[in-house]
Amino acid sequence: MTRVPDPDDRRAQRVQLTETGLDAVHRIQEVRRRGMEMALSAWSPGEVRQLALFLHRLLDDFVAHTESPVGGRPPTGLSREGEK
Repeated sequence: MTRVPDPDDRRAQRVQLTETGLDAVHRIQEVRRRGMEMALSAWSPGEVRQLALFLHRLLDDFVAHTESPVGGRPPTGLSREGEK
């Protein structure tokens, strides 16, 4: 990691990953990917599709809740049956 000047605010500095840091990030991503493949290896294609639907629902609901004020709009994710 190196420090570089912030082009928008000369009082601030940004950190920038070095080549070694980027390599470490890529290795970590690869380990995560392999771990997820191993964890899901016994799941059927239908189960993986269901997981994807629910993860999308979770993300949609999370974004809806974090973008709205407290007591704001309700979540707009998928129904329990996996349909919009």
